[in-house]
Amino acid sequence: MKAIKTQIILIFYMDYIFPIFRKYGHDNTYFRINSKENFDELMIIGSFFIFKNQQAQIFPEFTMIIDMIENQNNNWHAISADDFDAKLTLCQENLTEKKL
Repeated sequence: MKAIKTQIILIFYMDYIFPIFRKYGHDNTYFRINSKENFDELMIIGSFFIFKNQQAQIFPEFTMIIDMIENQNNNWHAISADDFDAKLTLCQENLTEKKL
């Protein structure tokens, strides 16, 4: 466990160019990573979508962001800003937004 925390701390101090874009393989959840502490998530659920901003406050949230950035286990697919924006626009034009 100590090695994992050390690795996350080291990664946290690395420089990245933001935003970084990812999606899950099922094509229903998209991410815009704005910083090492913040990301936007677009979830598509049937004829609805949820678009929310997440500010990391606890260790598991910081870990998730670092995992998305590093993508060492290939849990996410890299996408472009255009892909993300096109999907968000498609949702806004054709689906009903739900707020959490």
